[in-house]
Amino acid sequence: MFEQIIYHQKQQQILSFLADDCARGRSTGTLGHQMIGKYIRDQFEAYGLHPFQGHYYQGFRCDSSLVGRNIVGIVPSIIPSDKYVIVSAHYDHIGALNGFVYNGADDNASGVTALMNLAEIFGTMHKAKMGPDKNIVFVAFDAKENSMAGSRHFVKELGIPKEKIVCNINMDQIGC
Repeated sequence: MFEQIIYHQKQQQILSFLADDCARGRSTGTLGHQMIGKYIRDQFEAYGLHPFQGHYYQGFRCDSSLVGRNIVGIVPSIIPSDKYVIVSAHYDHIGALNGFVYNGADDNASGVTALMNLAEIFGTMHKAKMGPDKNIVFVAFDAKENSMAGSRHFVKELGIPKEKIVCNINMDQIGC
């Protein structure tokens, strides 16, 4: 069942979409970036992830003029648990500079592709009433290229006791 979830062509499709010229390099606050954020959010929902603390989006200010948003979903433990594993990757990149689009296939469409694969696997397991004995929180961080504002905001507004977090697996530039 799960071996059909991950296959090369599907990985290539996700990675290609995330790093496509239409996203214009996914710089925080741009239309291309918002399009990719909506895609990740929609996939989280399709995979069966629940909104984290009632919302998939976690908005924040990077500075006085720039607003970012993390995308967060959770696969609840199949048995009651107060323990959490966090799986994360940043989905923004530097965007377009001097007329050249920096698509960021490795930084970090590759990490987001892996994040989405894991979200689909664990979401599918949960739907089949199988799966983890810990809650798994999937986070697509925004604004890594802006002083890591998204991850800083996530930690600041965690909403779960930090001692209940077993680990964080962060994927950044894992190759393509």
